[in-house]
This record gives sequence, structure tokens and C-alpha cells, in this order.
Amino acid sequence: MAVARSRTSPMKTLASLVLSFLALIFIAMADKGSNFLGTSIGRRVASPSASIRSVAVTIPRAKSQQSGKCGEELPIIRRRTIPGLFVGPYLTQMAYPMISRGKSRSEVSLLSEPISDPHEILRRAIPVKDPVLDSLQSKLFSMQKGLGGWSSRQGRDSNTMIGTTGIEMRQDRKVSSPGELREMVREAASILNSQQEYLVTLPPENGKAKMVNAMNSLDQHLEALKSKLNGGSESGATVEEIYHLQQNALHSVSQMKTASVHKFPFEIPKEYASHERLLGRATAEVRVRTTPPGERPKTVTMELTIDGYNAPITAGRFVSLAKKGFYDDMEIQRSDGFIVQTGDAKKKVAEQIPLEIKVETQKLPIYEYTLESVSRFDEPVTLPFNALGTLAMSRNIDDPNSADTQIFWLLKDNDMTPSGTNVLDGRFAVFGYTTKNNDALRELRVGDKIESVRITSGLEHFKGVDV
Repeated sequence: MAVARSRTSPMKTLASLVLSFLALIFIAMADKGSNFLGTSIGRRVASPSASIRSVAVTIPRAKSQQSGKCGEELPIIRRRTIPGLFVGPYLTQMAYPMISRGKSRSEVSLLSEPISDPHEILRRAIPVKDPVLDSLQSKLFSMQKGLGGWSSRQGRDSNTMIGTTGIEMRQDRKVSSPGELREMVREAASILNSQQEYLVTLPPENGKAKMVNAMNSLDQHLEALKSKLNGGSESGATVEEIYHLQQNALHSVSQMKTASVHKFPFEIPKEYASHERLLGRATAEVRVRTTPPGERPKTVTMELTIDGYNAPITAGRFVSLAKKGFYDDMEIQRSDGFIVQTGDAKKKVAEQIPLEIKVETQKLPIYEYTLESVSRFDEPVTLPFNALGTLAMSRNIDDPNSADTQIFWLLKDNDMTPSGTNVLDGRFAVFGYTTKNNDALRELRVGDKIESVRITSGLEHFKGVDV
């Protein structure tokens, strides 16, 4: 028996060394990511070394055994070691238990290209899950593959850097193979026509008229697509024309899904009643005075969609500040090819707000903790950093609950933020996207002045502070 134990010992030693080596790589990568974030987006960090932290975040035992901020038990994270090395955290209880386990962000990025169209991200984040609406949306969005991939990104195409809407802006570019697109449109039209009676039953009473109007608009857009595509490649339909018709059809699907929302999808924990909330969606117009190198000063205008369905407290803070004119006449403080940032970390106009991250597998957002700190860092988030112009709250890198007024837009083409695998998801609270003229963000420079931020729709969803 002693001989047998001595023969297996080398295998155990080898396994231990392999685990140790992998752990070192993992910790080094995490430290590098934390350091990068600390010097890039975090605020009030004394030095780069101050932002470096271990992969293992130990939640104080006294707090972890109490009920969490979402009314569910927080995890107890312990250190697991092999001789001489720390391997990493593991959970004795899962924080915020999942109803179902979907694909991880890394699995999604390997299996398919993550969605980088802000409109589609927002469409999928509407809190309505219905097989008929989902099928309509899927058929129409799949048309983008038939358009040669040009419409799959908002902003410049990653290969050619041409255009501002994600398609090549040459008027002579024709749809070379309309057959597949025509079949997708036919299938979408068939679903709409056969499911009309069912679709009208989805909304509450006050949403039925909106549903009918959206269905009629979708029918018109589908007929226009059929007309453009039925003539074959000789019809003269350009990629741009088909793209815009497809986007109009998808917008109608968005209206149908929004009309089907019966109530706000979850109850915000009572301990956050001191914060403003946005219980739905709003749109904002941002006007910025900029002076591109070698050009005259000009004003660029962008439209933001603010998502209170999935980040009600974070979105509520932004809407509250915009209503007060807080960002008017404020300068762009940072524009470095990675993010564009503004706000005022020194001006304390309100209390700081908790970190708010919504994962796809859970109805309630995770508050106060990064996904990494509760060992859920690889889970897909509902509002990812996948699109040019993703809008999020800045914070102190050492304190997840230190956001106040500073916001930043992501410049998506940066190599450090590949879709679905970036280091920002789960660490910073996304609360919206730039849905019109997001390419203008590339023109902004430090010192450019925001002329105004105005909430143009959705103020009826804004709720002030409870007293």
C-alpha cells in the first residue's frame, strides 16, 4: 500500500503545480484589469497601486450572514489554498440565487458575435418575454446577416471605418442576394398576420391602442420591404434602403413589446427609497460645442435612451441631474480614445448611489457589489458594454457605491473592450446608450462644453425622493 501511495504522489504534485500556475495567471490578469480600471475610470485614486486588488473579495462574515440588500442571503467567500499559493474564492452559498443558468459571457462571445447594436441591446432588455414577439424580433434582426454584416454595428464598420450608421454609404451598393432576406420578411409577415388576435391580448387595457398602432406600422414596413426585395437584384434596392426599412420594422416591434409591459418588473428594495428612480425609459438630447482640429467650432447633437427598467436608481440619478440643468455648460473632462467623461466629482449635489448591475438570469439587480466580488463575473449582463456610446456612471474604483454625478461614454472600437469579453461589465453601472449620432462622440475633446442635456420624453416615469 505504501508503494501505491508513493506512485500516485507525483500525479498529485503535478496537478497541484498546474493549478498553481493557472491561479497565478488568473490573479495577474485580474490585477492588471483592476489597475487599468483604477487609473482610467475610477475617481480619487491616489496612485495606480492603490487600485490593485485581489481576485478574492472577502465579505465580512457579520454582514454575509445577514440578509442582503436585495432581501436575499449574501455569499460567504472563503480562501481555498494549495501548498504555498492562493487559488481563489469559492462560495458556500450562491449570492442572489439564479432561476436558471444561461451561457456565460465568454461562451456567448465564442459561439456568436455579441450584439453591438444599441437599439437591439435595448430591445432585448425590455422586460417582456413572449415567444411570438421574440420570433418577430429574431426574424427581422437576422436580416442583418443578409446585408453583408454592414448593419450589425452602430458606428463605423470595424474593418473599413466607413459611415456613421454601420453601413457603407455608397449609393451604388446593391443587395446582391435578396432571396434569403425576402424569405425572412415573408416569415415575419406570416407570424404577424396569423397572430394578430393573440398579440392584441398581450398589453394591459391602456396599452392596447399602442399595440394596434405598432402592429399596423409593422405591417406597412414589411410590405415596403417586400416591394423592395421582390424585384430581385435588378430592383435597385441598396443596402442602405433595406437597412432603414428593417430598422423601422424593428422599431415597431420595440413599440409592441413596450406596450405589453404591464407593470415595473420588480420592487426596488425599501432601503433605497432615498434615491430618485426612473421606472421605465426616457430619452435625452445632448448638445455639445466642439472644435475639431483645423475646423470651426460647431454643435453636435446626440440622443440618449435612458433605461430605468434595468437600472432604475442609476437612471433616476441622471434624469434628476439633467432636469436641474446640472450638466449644462459643463466641460468634457476626458477623451482619450477609450471613454468620454464629464460630471463633477467635487460638487456634492446628492448622496452617492449604490452600484446597480442587472444580470440576464435574475429579475432583481444586484446592488452594492460588483459581479466579481460575488463570484458571478462571467454572467451575461442585461446592459453590456458592447456598443459605441454605452453610457455608465463613474465611481471610485475602491468603492463600488461611490457614484454621484460623473458619467462616461464608451468608445467601443478600443481594443481593450472586445464585445462580450470586456473588463467593464459587472463593475460599472450602465444605464443607457447613445441611440442617435453616437459617432459624434469621437469628435469630442477635453475642454469641449456641453451646451445642454434635456429630457425629451419619459419624464412621467421619473419618481422623486420619498420623504
